[in-house]
Amino acid sequence: MMDGDTKKKWIEPVEGKADMVAWIYEEIAKDIHNVQTIYNLAKKRGYKSAKSLFWWIIRNPLYCGKVFVPKYKEEEAKFVQGQHKPIISEDLFYRVQDILDGKKQVKYKTNPGCKESAPLRGYLICPKCNRILTASESKGRHKYYAYYHCTDGCPTRFSAQNINDQFVDRLRDYIPKKEIEPIYAAVLKQSWVKKIGNRKEERNKIEKEIADLKARLLYIADLLTSQEIEPSEYREMKANYQNKLDRLKVDLSVAVDSEEDIKPILK
Repeated sequence: MMDGDTKKKWIEPVEGKADMVAWIYEEIAKDIHNVQTIYNLAKKRGYKSAKSLFWWIIRNPLYCGKVFVPKYKEEEAKFVQGQHKPIISEDLFYRVQDILDGKKQVKYKTNPGCKESAPLRGYLICPKCNRILTASESKGRHKYYAYYHCTDGCPTRFSAQNINDQFVDRLRDYIPKKEIEPIYAAVLKQSWVKKIGNRKEERNKIEKEIADLKARLLYIADLLTSQEIEPSEYREMKANYQNKLDRLKVDLSVAVDSEEDIKPILK
């Protein structure tokens, strides 16, 4: 947008469209549906732009607060922190990029139509051929009925309602008796402490990587000062290290913020 008096330009989220962008990123980050399915769901929710723009949206760091600065004289092109209000967090943006780049293992893709009636789709194994069971709905006389079933000609087929009920009944077997609740709570607490320890180890690893990158930035600055490398080499290495550093800082903030207290849960 542009101010008519000062001629200054600024970036401002468009009401409605900003919510759509945030929803698209959140759906991809769930790692449940593939991009094509999310694109189709977005169209049903009111997304009207082309698919090429959809891909541009999910790859553009503008939405997490970054602004692209083109190459100018001796300075290489780069992304910097903008002054506009981000629509999504940097953590969400990078998680989505990991999924799109295949750096994160993709979960089994579920059918949006069966999500509520067949929540175990992708978690059940066919007893005949060991494939993962899928699910679908069949229209009856008065309503739709969901089924878990196999593929590629295998006849295995189960009523989703029956399987869901059996699963809930089995979960009830794990409800601890009153007299062993203290032991159960102690085991959970021990597991939680171990999990927190892993998080601290991960945080320490990230902090070490950040310190290493900062040292490398100082080192290449010294190389430039002593004319051991060309300015073009310095700019290229600096941009590379800075991008990695920015990403690690986001990872570190998430690692710190994700620490939770289990005590309220054990009460």
